Amino acid sequence: MTDLQMSGIDSVLSHGTIEVRDLAATRRFFENFLGLKVIQPLPVAIYADGGGGWQLVCVRSGLKMKKQSRHNRFCLHVESEAMVKQAQVAAEQLRDQYDIREVGPIEQVDGAIRFILQDLNNVWWEISARTKRPLN
Repeated sequence: MTDLQMSGIDSVLSHGTIEVRDLAATRRFFENFLGLKVIQPLPVAIYADGGGGWQLVCVRSGLKMKKQSRHNRFCLHVESEAMVKQAQVAAEQLRDQYDIREVGPIEQVDGAIRFILQDLNNVWWEISARTKRPLN
């Protein structure tokens, strides 16, 4: 029960929106590095779909991108610990190709292995895999 009663209507979080500096470069990073499906329905925006029915809408805003906190990030879950480690190595090797600003170390946190990286738009990404089931 919520304070807002919308009888007969199911609420679903459909998308979030971020600003990006360069649509083409962002699309390359999303498709080729993160493995997201991307479409461009508008000249000034791309939509990224990573599964799960939720999309990230990216709107071109220009060259000045605001700094983001590491706590303000998107999480991409992969199948295994090995995939997280491979992604971290690839992020280091492909920094210049995708204009990756920062790549963090591998960490074990709360039953997950992860690392974070900051992309060309100052957006932080966490790539993680569960190493054990969380408590129910």
